Amino acid sequence: MAAGTLSLRHSPLGVRVLLGLTLALVGAYCVSVLPGMPGRPGTSTLWEGWVRPATYAGAATVCLLRALLVREGRAPWALLAAAMLSYTVGYVSFGIVYAGDGDVPYVSFADALWLGFYPLSYAAIVLLVRERARHFRRSMWLDGLVAGLAAAAFSTAVALEVLISDIGGEPVVVAVNLAYPIADLLLIALVICVFGVTGWRPGRAWLALGIGLIVNSLADTIYLLQAARDTYVEGTWLDAMWLFAFLAMAVAAWQPLSDRTAQLGEWRALAVPSASTLIAVGVLAAPGLVHGHSLSALLATAAVVVSVARTGLTFREVRGLAQTRRQALTDDLTGLSNRRALVGRLEQATAQGDPIALLLIDVDRFKDLNDSLGHHVGDLLLTGLGTRLAERVRDGDLVARLGGDEFAVLIGGVADPAAASAAAARIRRVLETPFVLDDIPVQVDASIGVALFPLHGPSAIELLKHADVAMYQAKRDGRGIAVYAPDRDEHTRDRLVLLGELRTGIARGELLLHYQPQVEIATGRLAGLEALVRWEHPSHGVLMPPAFLPAVEQTSVVRALTERVLSDALRQVAAWAGGPLDVPVAVNIAAPDLLDAGLPATIARLLRQTGVPPDRLRIEVTENAVMTDTDRATAVLGRIRDLGVPISIDDFGTGHSSLARLKDLPVDELKIDKGFVLHVDDDVRDAAVVEAAVTLAQRLDLTVVAEGVETPAAWRLLHGLGCHLAQGFLLSRPLPVRELEAWVRGHDAIADQAA
Repeated sequence: MAAGTLSLRHSPLGVRVLLGLTLALVGAYCVSVLPGMPGRPGTSTLWEGWVRPATYAGAATVCLLRALLVREGRAPWALLAAAMLSYTVGYVSFGIVYAGDGDVPYVSFADALWLGFYPLSYAAIVLLVRERARHFRRSMWLDGLVAGLAAAAFSTAVALEVLISDIGGEPVVVAVNLAYPIADLLLIALVICVFGVTGWRPGRAWLALGIGLIVNSLADTIYLLQAARDTYVEGTWLDAMWLFAFLAMAVAAWQPLSDRTAQLGEWRALAVPSASTLIAVGVLAAPGLVHGHSLSALLATAAVVVSVARTGLTFREVRGLAQTRRQALTDDLTGLSNRRALVGRLEQATAQGDPIALLLIDVDRFKDLNDSLGHHVGDLLLTGLGTRLAERVRDGDLVARLGGDEFAVLIGGVADPAAASAAAARIRRVLETPFVLDDIPVQVDASIGVALFPLHGPSAIELLKHADVAMYQAKRDGRGIAVYAPDRDEHTRDRLVLLGELRTGIARGELLLHYQPQVEIATGRLAGLEALVRWEHPSHGVLMPPAFLPAVEQTSVVRALTERVLSDALRQVAAWAGGPLDVPVAVNIAAPDLLDAGLPATIARLLRQTGVPPDRLRIEVTENAVMTDTDRATAVLGRIRDLGVPISIDDFGTGHSSLARLKDLPVDELKIDKGFVLHVDDDVRDAAVVEAAVTLAQRLDLTVVAEGVETPAAWRLLHGLGCHLAQGFLLSRPLPVRELEAWVRGHDAIADQAA
């Protein structure tokens, strides 16, 4: 049986039966000692010769079974059972040896067995405490010591002097009779010490055990006082006290030991030493209590001294606790508030219903700075940034560092998105002045996400999540600031459900590829196809990429989706081999795919499995996807190109790549974003951008593709600029396989009409 499930209710049936019989015997004995009851214990051998020893033996056996049947904590309960059995054997043997003998010695062999109860009990208590000593602070040990010393001082002053004064006779008699009160006094002090350590909340096991041991000691003390004055009468309520004490100890054996200790700041943590000190001072001050009895005075003085030491330790603990709390709410590097402090303020504000704006700030390209200048310079930047932010906020607002290069600003009294955006813009202006770090001027920028209470969430957790979503949106869009917009949140419940359904949908073959033709502008012939994924959802119908791709890109599903699209596209290319659709097919790759070092091997495997030549596959990536981690993306693209697979930069002109970066990328083709091509025939600025892109591609010996070609005028203008390929609704929308096969048969007529 495990100690974690220990309780009388769950104890073995035999234990409960035995304990019930013991309880019945104790109850019967207690009733029998009432005045006027016939056959009082003192006048009947039934009670003293059978009921009392049966009760002692039953209680000891219940305790012994605890040691035998429960794996954890056997030793202390075995020792306590041994103590109770020693007492029981002493009582039974004494009754057998001296039955009917009117001349009973004051000290006998049974005293050795009765006195054996004490060291075994002390050892049991020490082992029980030692098993949980790691939970107790030093001040709690002092609490217990003060309580024990005060109890010992009081007991010594009240009872010990009377007992000593009445003891006389041979030295062995004096020694034995002194051993009992001293042993009981030590036992009471030890129990009270343990109670003090637990802050007077000992739990059921300690409470029952403590009551049993203290009642046993009190019964011993009362007996010794009565015996010294020759007033003891057998078979009274005093004898019932011993039986009750053993019953309480037996009950304790089958109760769980509490790990609960007094917490600093609880009233019990102060009440224990305070009350104990008052008792000790009372013993010293009361007339006659310590007069002529140096032991009481010594114990009381020791209690006061330990209490003073405990008071000093309390001040240290309180000071340490305050420092620990400050550290728990403060960022080590910057000295600003940390995430714990921010959440606390957010919870307080939301609970009170106060409007607030939460600004989440992430330093752009901080990793590049760390890698190039070192972590020391990075730490200097974070410290300087924290100082600037703290200097710019109002009193009452909060600046926190959440970890890494992420900060937060909590602004009270702001419920309007425009006002929050203006505050975010002011924070970004704080960064315009370069930071001078180790004599190096460093210019940084940041992306800021904004979430408002109550507009964007009812709780602190919701606000943090939505501000984080907005911050990543700001970083992705390159705008620097973004206010949370639910319709752009890729982590809403509906989208998460959709994401789970997509995992299953990929395995069940619910993805469908449509293909959009790419045509040579100079000749009008079909030059390539772009594969575009659709999802045939079982209940929502056919879903377009914007409905599910943004949520996929930030999860592990993106790898499964990419591999499935590549596999389906290559199988279709293999099916078209040698026919009119035997042209390269472009497949779009997301940003996370470019950070997957295993992608080139996956592409190589799929090419081998389908038997498709590498030049019949083209991998398309956006500028922004490459810029996420340029070095890793370039390495992955280089390995793909080494397979013989051409690389195309999609949506060119909308990203953040520099011409220097573009020059070094392993690229074969540029696709001009349709946003510039749609109005190329009536917007001189769009025409200028397209002309510059075409010229750049020609200078870099790259093929250039114009997306979004929808009018014959745009076609003619692109032809005049020397653009190589066109793609758009003028030619065809993306088509499923059968419609595409029908389209290709008449594409010459369409090209002639467009020209």
